[in-house]
Amino acid sequence: MTTRTLPPPNKHNSANGFYCGEDCLLCDAPCATAPDNIGYAEDETCRTCYVKRQPENDDELERMIDAMQGSCVENIHYGGSDPKILARFEARRPVLPAWIRACWPPAIWLRFKNFFTR
Repeated sequence: MTTRTLPPPNKHNSANGFYCGEDCLLCDAPCATAPDNIGYAEDETCRTCYVKRQPENDDELERMIDAMQGSCVENIHYGGSDPKILARFEARRPVLPAWIRACWPPAIWLRFKNFFTR
């Protein structure tokens, strides 16, 4: 499995684990999904979402992963190595049958192949 290079976090994020990059479109989907953990930052240099607090329980962790999956520009990332959180990602990863993968145009498959393959 190939590893993906994660983009750098924006300056507003809380330390460790989950973070938001600089590519926010202010769609409000992540903030609505995980309001206790994700907020908006506005200053003279940027308007962006950011992780204001890392998840502290299982419910918040599930909502944070939902926010990651619902981010329209894939702006929320996990840069940590907690085995419990990584196992949650693995358990929630969908697996598509080979016949569906074969029907997708190559450009779409190349973009999503690391997400859908185990």
